[in-house]
Amino acid sequence: MHASHAKNIYKADVLFIGNVSHFLPAMQGAFFIQSNGAVNHTPPFADAAGTEDAFNRALDCGKGLAAVALDIFGNTDYYYSLKESYMQNISDKAVTVARDYGKEVPTQNQIGDLLKLLPPPLARSFEGQDVKIEQVLGALMATDVFLR
Repeated sequence: MHASHAKNIYKADVLFIGNVSHFLPAMQGAFFIQSNGAVNHTPPFADAAGTEDAFNRALDCGKGLAAVALDIFGNTDYYYSLKESYMQNISDKAVTVARDYGKEVPTQNQIGDLLKLLPPPLARSFEGQDVKIEQVLGALMATDVFLR
């Protein structure tokens, strides 16, 4: 891949995995590329990201992430254990965040009202789905609606 291609592939906003992880378990792989000191999301970094070495490192990182996915989805007990742990962790975090900001964890009715305040793209993700309360709390925390 040439640097000129790397510059044109992705021109949207940065994805903040921390916000995603409030809604569902998430993992962000990271790897080093030789960028001669260029900072992420700048044209010089895009040039560095377009090198064959950077491409190969990205492939290696992707293979590692795929191996983790195989471990999780290839073992039903492990999958459900992780899912249960995540739900408990996000619930605990909601209680901690509420306490730290002098708020109460919202009731189901309050959550319904709060969902109406979400930005349309996020609100659409809840339509017609059986969403767990922990996921709602996580999404609200990610958008700071929970703390208003």
